[in-house]
Amino acid sequence: MAEDKGQPMIKENFLRRILEIKPRNDTTLNILLLGQTGCGKSSFVNACLTALLQEGRVIKQAPVGPMTAESLTRRFISYKLKIKTNGQDAELPIQLFDSPGLQSEENKGVHTDDIKMMCRGFIKSNYLINSTNPIQSNNEMYREDPEEKDKVHCIVHVFAADVKEFVHKKVEGQLKKIKNEFREDIPQVILLTKVDRLGIADITQMFRHKMVKEYCMKAAAILDLCENDVLPQVSYSDEMVPSVYKDLVTLFNIKTIMERANDRVNGQIIPNDNSAND
Repeated sequence: MAEDKGQPMIKENFLRRILEIKPRNDTTLNILLLGQTGCGKSSFVNACLTALLQEGRVIKQAPVGPMTAESLTRRFISYKLKIKTNGQDAELPIQLFDSPGLQSEENKGVHTDDIKMMCRGFIKSNYLINSTNPIQSNNEMYREDPEEKDKVHCIVHVFAADVKEFVHKKVEGQLKKIKNEFREDIPQVILLTKVDRLGIADITQMFRHKMVKEYCMKAAAILDLCENDVLPQVSYSDEMVPSVYKDLVTLFNIKTIMERANDRVNGQIIPNDNSAND
């Protein structure tokens, strides 16, 4: 697939616009990634690092495993994002929070109560997840009085497009509980990963592809969100060299997520479901 000559200019424009996002009171935008094991959460973290740092290589800082494997992430981990500007690395006002993949089996994955506590800022980064027992107030990783800077400002539900069902029914139920719990308070989007595995001949045309539109509509319906709350994503798997187009998609998605989170910090959030359109 040949890269379009205009893509580098578009990439520079995205990088500039990302740099312009300035949350009030110097608040760091906290983004929580939620999804079942192998859905592409860690791959998205790596795609963001690759696109933002522009080192000419695919960065793999977050551990990545197959859909069928046990979650490689055991803790509630934060990844601070940096951007390359004027030849220097600059820290962006955003951090991505990852945790073990949600699972359909009982007593595995992340307890729903822990997810709620993460969203409200009660759980510190590097907390070791216990699938059966949610955090207690006597745990050293429990934060007594969370401030705005500790809370989640955008929830990203991560679905993989290359499986028959985007999420197991048990995981779907868990995500719906979180969506409904915070629909008035925290903006929420769906990141639809692995879109490039749908047999699309030219991924540079994926936003015009009928199948992608159908999959986005299907994903939105699961959580009763609007179609424009679904962000198609193409991350890296076995590539050694970055693709300008994949970087473009990633930059657009992280910019959109940052904007949604920034709206939350600035008090401009509206209910995050289809009810407003009824």
